[in-house]
Amino acid sequence: MRISRINPLSSEEYIDPDFFVRSGVSSVVVADNTLHISGLTPIRERNGQRSIVGENSTEKQLQHILELLETTLIEAGSDKANLLSLTVYSKDHNQFAESLPILAEWTGADRPACTAVGVAELAHPEQLLEISAIARKVV
Repeated sequence: MRISRINPLSSEEYIDPDFFVRSGVSSVVVADNTLHISGLTPIRERNGQRSIVGENSTEKQLQHILELLETTLIEAGSDKANLLSLTVYSKDHNQFAESLPILAEWTGADRPACTAVGVAELAHPEQLLEISAIARKVV
């Protein structure tokens, strides 16, 4: 089995890629033709300061995370059609349930498996969602 580790998102799009190195984890692990994507968040980091995209809005945070996921998939050699599963960590399941049409529109006919997990807190106090994913690499 071939394993590689990549950080496809730039700091302009997300957080400082060195964060993953300092934390001892990878943004994406590629095992043969399977992508294991770490939890994507609505956090942006600029000059060492972290802020939330879509503060107090599950819908805006979901849209932002899905944009990051799509960029990650493309940069890692995949696309939405090859998304196998999502794990959604949510601080408020009712709000997440109300935003499911956004997810349905984004996935289209290529619906992945999905597990939603309720959590008491996430990495940032204003963060409402985090999404990790598994996808098949095609390129």
